Amino acid sequence: MQAVRVNHTTTSSPSSARTSALITIRGAARALLAPAMPPDWDLQSIDRIGPESVLLELGARGLPRILLEWHAYSGDPPPSVLRGPDYAAGYRERPDAWSLDDADTPSEVKRAAAAMLHLLARPPVPVALHAEPPPPADELELRPFGCEELMRWLAPTLAPGHELIDGWRLDDAYPFGPEEVAVAFAHPTSDEEPRIKVRLRADSRPAAHRTEQFDVLYTLPFGRGVDPERAELHRQLAAELTLHLEACDRRVRFQGPPRAPGQGAAGGVPSAHNLALPGPCYQHCSFCAVREEIDPAIDGDPAYIAALERDLAAAAARGTRVLRVNGLEPLRASFVFDLLDVARHEGFEEFHILSTFLPAADRAVAERLVRSLPGRYRFYVPIYGSCPEVHDAVTGLPGSFATLMRAVRNLRELIGGSSEGGEQGRQGELIFTTVLTSENLGDVRAMADLVRPLGRWWEVHLPFPNTSSRRDGYHQVAVQMSRALQALYPAGWAALGDLPLGEVVPCIAWAHQRATGHALVTPERLQRRQREPSGTYYQTIGFTHSLGGGRPVAFTAATTPCPHLDRCALSQVCPGKVYTAYAQRFGLDELRPVALAELQQHPAGPELLAAVAAEAATA
Repeated sequence: MQAVRVNHTTTSSPSSARTSALITIRGAARALLAPAMPPDWDLQSIDRIGPESVLLELGARGLPRILLEWHAYSGDPPPSVLRGPDYAAGYRERPDAWSLDDADTPSEVKRAAAAMLHLLARPPVPVALHAEPPPPADELELRPFGCEELMRWLAPTLAPGHELIDGWRLDDAYPFGPEEVAVAFAHPTSDEEPRIKVRLRADSRPAAHRTEQFDVLYTLPFGRGVDPERAELHRQLAAELTLHLEACDRRVRFQGPPRAPGQGAAGGVPSAHNLALPGPCYQHCSFCAVREEIDPAIDGDPAYIAALERDLAAAAARGTRVLRVNGLEPLRASFVFDLLDVARHEGFEEFHILSTFLPAADRAVAERLVRSLPGRYRFYVPIYGSCPEVHDAVTGLPGSFATLMRAVRNLRELIGGSSEGGEQGRQGELIFTTVLTSENLGDVRAMADLVRPLGRWWEVHLPFPNTSSRRDGYHQVAVQMSRALQALYPAGWAALGDLPLGEVVPCIAWAHQRATGHALVTPERLQRRQREPSGTYYQTIGFTHSLGGGRPVAFTAATTPCPHLDRCALSQVCPGKVYTAYAQRFGLDELRPVALAELQQHPAGPELLAAVAAEAATA
């Protein structure tokens, strides 16, 4: 499904827009409680907790809040601190809120809370706290849950370009994996694009807010470790969007797609456990939009770290022995070495570290890293150019090439120089990885010459969209699959690197093979092919993925099916789709069906057809 494009003109909310009970209650509560609130306080959010009950979150921006319950009743009063003839009021505890029973809570906070509780229990004018009852099932209109349907349904209360709060306007919406829609906002004075996620309600899964139909979530999943101002912005946007979702037509019921299969290898032990650590990355790689979805953790939140440790223990108990460590910049997470020690203690036998490795330019960091590793390990070192002019242009960080080369020197010395063995019988490998973009495509031959003597091997990949947002850097730097093959497998020259079959779809690889003679579609490469696009990697690769307990899972880029699957002889060994962003930029003319006769007439045709049949039988 493609992104919903919205214009950038400011529009006001239509006069015919439906009003939300919670929006009305919020206005009444603000007016009621204003005399008791300190000057810098406000009603920050409101959530429904019952048919005639709401939860009010009050306080100053960027500081702990107080949580007050407000109930209307006409029979037995609910449990509460204060009761009036028609209303009751109480308070809740939460780790990030003031505890009104705690001796350390400031006295002015306690006085303000007490005054507001009295106003809620005995308001001077009646306030209707009830929720509109749902219509009978036979009166519901059923719609499929998806980006276009959700935004069309939301438009009467939050139109494209409409300001949600404090100048933040609805800017874009796109699918975020198979179950969520990302709703993006923009501000005329900011380059940020905060994104709030909406999915169908699932009470067994954590959410920031809930309506009758939806869960509302935001990223920044790392407790107190993230930038507090960004966290506060996302909290406000999520709370406000929830009210607009509640305001929409209750006669419509959304139905979701079939739930995606669980992660991990079916019926067996997951091949690896992926540990994503959100240490700050100071590179701004032109192809990467991960930082738009995951904020860096400034410091380790104890609850978050404990959740990661539980994930490690659970994965080890299932028998997983390979740990992949990545994220933003995992080596800048203050708690990374403690977690590596935990993983080694739990029984993980092989670590794969995916990092910029710039921190390892500091010899002490490199030595601490190597001490944290088990007997087998791999360093996946990204390099994007053979010289500072190319590499630094891709990373957006001046000096990053020189820093990387110092890190490589440290790592090579510490693991034995040859990248094949090291001290105390350890088996360490240093592997270079490169993402081909329009900026470094002409530097492929020089990069191959640089990395060949330094590492065990060189992995070359194509960029993929981290999101389906039109702001994703993929739209600016992606290269056509055919051009990437021309650079890596030049006509009349030996192959310079290896681009996995699957990242390049088989029909394009086959066309290049026929034109140049490079063996790109062979039984061996079919067996090793990548079966899904890299942008859907964490859903399908067969390992568990951890952001800490019930945190959000990794992104999944939107895809467009190949139009030739029903008439292509290689369809059984093809991912069968390309990124929607790829189709938008380059079109689909590059894809063409391979005729069965083409394969039969090729000198290696019988072996290739047998391999295709064998792979299809095991799919």
